[in-house]
Amino acid sequence: MEVQYLGKYHDNDIQCVHILLEMGPSCTFDIGTLRKALKLLADKLPNVNTILDSNDCLNESGVARLIHFFAAAGTKKQKKNNISSAFLGDIFNGRDVQCTGEDWDLEVISNLLALDYNALNWELVGRAFDFPEFSVRDTRHLEVILALYRSGTKPEEKQLPLDTFTTKEWINKAGQLSLLQYLLQCPPTIYSFQVDNEEKLDANTVIVDGNLVATNCVNPRGWASARVLQRLLHLSDDETVGPKVRVIFNVMGLLSCPEIIFCALVRLQLSNAAVSFESSSAEERAIAAANSQAGMSMKGELMRKLLSLFFISQESSKNVRNMPGALRRLWTISQNTVEASCIEAWRSTSNDPPPVRFQTVVHVIGIVRILPSSDDAIVTILNGNKDPEFCFSVAFVMADHDMLTLRPWLTDRWSAATNTGNGGMYAVSLISYIGKNFQKATPRGSEPKPIVSIENLQTTLEFMLTLDNDTMNSVVPTPSGKAVTLGESIKAIVDACIARHPSLQEILPSSASLITATNLEAGQPQAGDAPQQAAAPVRGSQEDVEECANQYFEQIYASEESARKVMEMLKSFKASGNARENDIVSNIMCIRCVLFCVSQFLCLIYHSSFMLPYL
Repeated sequence: MEVQYLGKYHDNDIQCVHILLEMGPSCTFDIGTLRKALKLLADKLPNVNTILDSNDCLNESGVARLIHFFAAAGTKKQKKNNISSAFLGDIFNGRDVQCTGEDWDLEVISNLLALDYNALNWELVGRAFDFPEFSVRDTRHLEVILALYRSGTKPEEKQLPLDTFTTKEWINKAGQLSLLQYLLQCPPTIYSFQVDNEEKLDANTVIVDGNLVATNCVNPRGWASARVLQRLLHLSDDETVGPKVRVIFNVMGLLSCPEIIFCALVRLQLSNAAVSFESSSAEERAIAAANSQAGMSMKGELMRKLLSLFFISQESSKNVRNMPGALRRLWTISQNTVEASCIEAWRSTSNDPPPVRFQTVVHVIGIVRILPSSDDAIVTILNGNKDPEFCFSVAFVMADHDMLTLRPWLTDRWSAATNTGNGGMYAVSLISYIGKNFQKATPRGSEPKPIVSIENLQTTLEFMLTLDNDTMNSVVPTPSGKAVTLGESIKAIVDACIARHPSLQEILPSSASLITATNLEAGQPQAGDAPQQAAAPVRGSQEDVEECANQYFEQIYASEESARKVMEMLKSFKASGNARENDIVSNIMCIRCVLFCVSQFLCLIYHSSFMLPYL
């Protein structure tokens, strides 16, 4: 080997390692030769001080480049089936070494690192992989990188620390991503991700009775690692590597272990939010805030797909191999997320035909029944206030399947709402739900199965007709400026249901009695008072009631009418100076009503930004 031959490399520092490429076939390759070649670098290459120390030995940066080079050179011509099983364990550390490159004996490199460089700071060696040319070509290349790295480390260090490539973003983002990608494709025998107890529980969602149920999930703990997940999300925001991150998540992640990703993603977002809220350190809060905002587009895309896989009944859920385990774990992490996911699944079918909506409700009920303390979980779902329509749908379907007795449930919910000053709004929500669904009601045993059966419709109407007078006489607004009492609205919806379903005719006498009672309470003229019969229609007449009720049902509480418009209308009532409109405001603008409107507005925000507000 001639010195002048080495001197032709002079363009940049990295070439001080690349010159070794010409040595393998042309000289005896042993530790002495390798040491001599490395020593000559100090005399022949410019700027060599970036990779050599004061004794002309490779520093941490130089060793990182040396490892990368020899790992690439020693595996570039090998085929996968020629890789020795030694690569799956602690190679180059006293065990039989059979796997060598076509031109290079990798054991020589291993011994050199163990003898000459074991005193280096090997954590810095790991961080020094962030140089422009670094890239992991495939899993074979990575296996040798990790094995050579272990050769020089102290016994207690063993492997490349996770923080060296996850805590900070590298300058060479593509190289960092290639390392993460192939680490996730290596089994734990090649690289064991360090995880805490919570991450371990997430990883175990693909393990049942000690067996891996997600057979193509090579390294579950890698996907459960918050540090790995957070770094991938940060990298997804970079336009140069973002598309590849998307492929890694969608192809490697969602197809192999959606259970882990769902739990880990929710837990990560909650953790960032907790640090932002609880930390006394401004620096920690800033980092947590940046982490919360990282990969928002990627998180939104993942959550949409995860919602579809877990909460919407469909055959594509075959990628979920342990749904019960994943949902129980998710419930433990965040009950709010499970509840919100069930609601979003219901809302996502708003434009689908009734059979699809029915199957979605059945799927949600099935989910709730497998959760820890399922009875408590059912109560949580049924008594939630985020979406009354969703709660009514679940209760109605459960009642049709003998899982719930509807009338006592309605009474209990009414009592709870009344105790919090929200009885009127609960009644309004129930009327609105019936008003939107009564036309499609069918008998309980019919096919396709209904969400609102005739039997449940009758039970609900009977319940509403028994509400107390104060509730019946409370006033609700309409967009046109007219106002009707709740009792009048109930009368209108009862009449509409009977017209649509004549089998409900037995409710009519109660309906007629109801309108008489509410008119007497209000001091209005009655049908039996002859002098009053010729008078012009007054508020409460059937024509007026039906007009106002229909507007109320279709525009105020239907999905197309936002809570913002309701608030604006109430503001105009208050400022109008009109006595009737002022009375309307005084009857409905209690604290609970305001909260109801705000909750409707928050629902719109939730719907537009998907799951993230609940994480």
